[in-house]
Amino acid sequence: MSEPRKQHYVPQVYLKNFAYGKEKNPKIYVLPKSSNRIYPANVSDSAAERDFYTIGSIEDKYVCERHYATYVEPMLSTLIRTIRQRCENVLIQNKAVVLSRDEKLGFALSIVFQLLRGKQTREYEQKLYNRLLPKVADQARDRFGPLSPEQEKQIQSFGEEKRYFKEIAMQTIFRQESIEKFVTILVQRDFVIYKIVGDYNFVTSDNPVVLMDIDSHDVTPFRNGLANSKTLIYYPISPKLLLGAYHPDLYFGALGQMDCCIEILDGSKEKQFIHTQNKKQREQSNYIYAQSKETLETLL
Repeated sequence: MSEPRKQHYVPQVYLKNFAYGKEKNPKIYVLPKSSNRIYPANVSDSAAERDFYTIGSIEDKYVCERHYATYVEPMLSTLIRTIRQRCENVLIQNKAVVLSRDEKLGFALSIVFQLLRGKQTREYEQKLYNRLLPKVADQARDRFGPLSPEQEKQIQSFGEEKRYFKEIAMQTIFRQESIEKFVTILVQRDFVIYKIVGDYNFVTSDNPVVLMDIDSHDVTPFRNGLANSKTLIYYPISPKLLLGAYHPDLYFGALGQMDCCIEILDGSKEKQFIHTQNKKQREQSNYIYAQSKETLETLL
């Protein structure tokens, strides 16, 4: 069995929904945040990094990657395929219920895993680790007194050897208690599926879940909490579909009647909403992905 060393922090089964070209070698258009150069790329090469989840210090060093490939990504693939078939049907009626409770739960779980597994999350955790490690060392000295040279060397290695941080980071991703907590918060929100009818499309990115403050429209990662009533959550599903998740108290609960329903958008009339969604994807990501070059050109 080949070693799965190229590891995606955004699943290929998700990115393929924004791809064009042959199914065996799908491509997407890419716009880096750092430049205005749009170029095509293979889905297999996008949002991926060598050994991103590999833990070399344990017996099954690819256990995390295999878990995603065996359990998480097949569930997401089936879920998105089902919802696309249902919502992209031309006969679907506006305001119709399009998500079952199990499907809503599946999307909540998929969003949580995406938030936990992303590269920006890893970078954020690394900053926290680097900031807190010296404090932990000082607390150890205060509690146990002067440490031996060997113990001091061990503490120093926690900061210098990447394997310690990665072990902690991967344990955090798969902590069942945290996953259940986040999913419980999400499923209490009102889920609305937006469908574009017309020429305009949604984009996605290497950080596809957008958490936006309703007042400031700030989408800085890790600034807006899942449980905050002012946080709007958006997750593109395909070029024509977008999932919105709203706190049940928002607008005095007016969106409760739209939970699990579809909202059909006239692309020409709702151009501003679509453009805002795409613009916010670019603001909080490093790479933006789209099915067409023309869609990305609207963000230049």
